[in-house]
Amino acid sequence: MKRPARLVMALLVSIVLVLPVGLLSACNNNSGGTETLTGTTAGLLTQLIGKSEPYLPAGASFGNPFTDPVTASNSEGILGLTSSQFNSYVEEATVAREGIMSIAHQVVLIKCKNIADTKKVMDLIAAGFDSGQWICVFPDRCFVQASGSYVLLVASSAERATALEKGFSDLAGGNVGKVNTFYTKAG
Repeated sequence: MKRPARLVMALLVSIVLVLPVGLLSACNNNSGGTETLTGTTAGLLTQLIGKSEPYLPAGASFGNPFTDPVTASNSEGILGLTSSQFNSYVEEATVAREGIMSIAHQVVLIKCKNIADTKKVMDLIAAGFDSGQWICVFPDRCFVQASGSYVLLVASSAERATALEKGFSDLAGGNVGKVNTFYTKAG
């Protein structure tokens, strides 16, 4: 009887040890898991645009978008996050946009206060972002994606969005979660 009891005990210990790892893996599916990015959102955003350029069609470029910090006071118009949500979950954020606002193009890199906040921030952006904020134009695609505690928001043309998605994966060394495309232009 000692042997079956030991076998059962070993099985139970194995389940207890493996279960948390499996649960953590499932949770990290959307967040990109561990932290591989380091640096300011402004610096990483510049690197991201550089890494994304080769994925654009021949002759296309991101041009010279201007960057601004995102703060609690302007986060609702840029991210769809209220100032309270921004203060609760975000450490810092930077937006890169076209100089001419009649072009629907915006890229935002957000550093959350911790990895556990990324899923919440992604969900809040997907629910609150205004894809109609440009004059007479709409982006082709809007999505959020995470890597560690960083969240990427892209609202742009289909080509630029795809290039930025690939560039973000390159920047994070492939450590990215699933893309949540929450808006696609009809037509």
